[in-house]
Amino acid sequence: MFYTRAARAVAVFFIIMSLWSCRPVLTFPPAAEDASRVEARTIDTAGEAGRVETPPDAKADDLARIDAWDSGPELPQDLGVGDETGLPDLDAEASDQPDEVGYVDLDAEYLESNGVPDIGPDETTPDEVCSPDCSGKQCGSDGCGGTCGDCVDEDPCTEDKCQWNGQCQYQPISGCCYTDGDCVDDDACTVDYCEPTGVASECFNIAIPGCCNYDSQCQAEDPCMVDKCEEHQCVHEPDPAKPDCCKQDGDCADGLVCTVAYCQLATNSCAISLAEIEGLQCCWTAVQCLSQDPFLIPVCLDNECEFVPSYGDCEAAAGCDDTNPCTVDDCVPGVGCSHTPIPGCCLSDFDCTLEPLADGNPCTEDLCVDHVCQHSSAECCTNADCDDCNICTIDVCINYQCKHVKEFAGCCNLDAQCDDDNDCTLDECNVDTNVCEYQVDLAKDGCCASASDCYDGDMCTLDQCVNYHCSNDCIGGGCVAEPTPFNPICDDDNPCTCDMCIYGCCRNLGFGEAPPSCDLPESCCTEDEQCDDNDVCTLDTCVPDGCEHEPVDGCCHLDVECDDGDPETADQCFLDQCYNGVPGCLVDEECDDADPCTSDHCVAGGCLLLPVEDENCCTTDAECDDGDYCTLDTCNVGALACDHGPDPAKPDCCNGVADCGDGDLCTEDLCVDHVCVYQ
Repeated sequence: MFYTRAARAVAVFFIIMSLWSCRPVLTFPPAAEDASRVEARTIDTAGEAGRVETPPDAKADDLARIDAWDSGPELPQDLGVGDETGLPDLDAEASDQPDEVGYVDLDAEYLESNGVPDIGPDETTPDEVCSPDCSGKQCGSDGCGGTCGDCVDEDPCTEDKCQWNGQCQYQPISGCCYTDGDCVDDDACTVDYCEPTGVASECFNIAIPGCCNYDSQCQAEDPCMVDKCEEHQCVHEPDPAKPDCCKQDGDCADGLVCTVAYCQLATNSCAISLAEIEGLQCCWTAVQCLSQDPFLIPVCLDNECEFVPSYGDCEAAAGCDDTNPCTVDDCVPGVGCSHTPIPGCCLSDFDCTLEPLADGNPCTEDLCVDHVCQHSSAECCTNADCDDCNICTIDVCINYQCKHVKEFAGCCNLDAQCDDDNDCTLDECNVDTNVCEYQVDLAKDGCCASASDCYDGDMCTLDQCVNYHCSNDCIGGGCVAEPTPFNPICDDDNPCTCDMCIYGCCRNLGFGEAPPSCDLPESCCTEDEQCDDNDVCTLDTCVPDGCEHEPVDGCCHLDVECDDGDPETADQCFLDQCYNGVPGCLVDEECDDADPCTSDHCVAGGCLLLPVEDENCCTTDAECDDGDYCTLDTCNVGALACDHGPDPAKPDCCNGVADCGDGDLCTEDLCVDHVCVYQ
């Protein structure tokens, strides 16, 4: 009740102030009993300082009442019935109000009759009228709280949007369809159909089991088979390039008495070794077949020595030639031809590696020259002999010759090895990882890491970052946006750009900038990592037209790829590298160097001794040198591991100031000649 009375009092106060400022002339009729005394009381605000004119016969109480009105805008404290203002009690019911003529009724009718408009809460008078404006607009606000239209095309396969310029845009929804024909993906191995999924319909491309498009989809993980896709069906046939391919020892059985055949699972190739059988001579060549009878000709047949009687009666040595330069042919009349072996004679280099012609030294090169074995010092005997002090090469000794295989693409020792001939990159060799690192020099004018670095604020230039260089080619106008909004006028013949007409300008947006609706080919790229084809034999790079995969020289997957055309060499692919050598070994066991820190392999007829994966493996202290002057490097032979501990003979040893510190803030810590000095 208190708040209601206060609100009404304030309302009366503001009405009175409004009447005061607008200077209306209000006539208050006198009370009925005073009608004879006062005909009218006139408040004239036009007079001096709010002068109040009263009839000359007004009584004292009338004058007091007028003085209260004349006292200014302050509201009297008491607005109750019978107060000196003569105003009615606003809280009283209408029926309780006295019908005295002296009270002023300030209802709407009274105010309107005296020229004061009704200012109740139900009516307002706006200052101005808003005029809607939809000129050139299809949608959006009309400026007055209304709309210029809705962008609804009733097409479930479009996303309907109202753009900022008041124009409707109907963007096709990827994957939406009307009929099965809209879902054809040109893949013979999928069943394509359109199926409703709610308001719209969605394409489904279901793979057909067992169907293929590429050979790579038919990999059966059988190393002895060729996997092909023919007429969308996988076909698996024996690999003609691997006639001796095997998966188990039984695949290599040759049925010979003098051979032990087994499968080398590392290369899936068959290998044989000679058997040791009492009373039987097994051989690789006839040189190994020894006979005390000169009238018997030694022959190595199916790896087994056989001795064939010499030819029949003879008259002269010329008739006894057995075409073997390692025998002395003679004729013994009445007996026949004799063929005496020439000691030390050889027919091939291989003969010089076999007893009795071998010198037993694995570090000599064994050659047969003019049927005489020569054992000369080789370029190398072990991998250690081939160390070229280049951390980026794997140094191996194969057939007594050093080979230096690059460990991986991009390996480096010096910054100069990382020069990419690009003035917008800072080329550096990370000596911790020996990998080239390239950082874009954004401080250099015109260099960029992405197209956003090339933004020039001109809507009609094509801002691109090409090979870390900004390109802002003027594309001008001349195109009209089609609903798609792709435009053939903007076609730059680059399959890796989305050609669009935007604001009358052709834009060719590359991978990473183009909207998903452009559906650029998967071969498009922005960096080399996106081009990785998981093939170690290709160098994968990103070029403007997409990914390129250049073959890596000397890299291989199969032995057949290593054929050098020389029938005298064994050609083999090992650890993705081709090896070609004259046969000197047949099985890995023949290459065992008794070094537990090497992995021994017979590759292309030569022994390949590779370091084991454990870089800490050792057999001698010398192998454990870590280059740290302050450590004592020893080899724990039992654990085949290097130990690097502080050298007790060098208690104050240091390699730099960081190794020195006595905790005393008042001394200067120095490292002088690997000794800590505090002064």
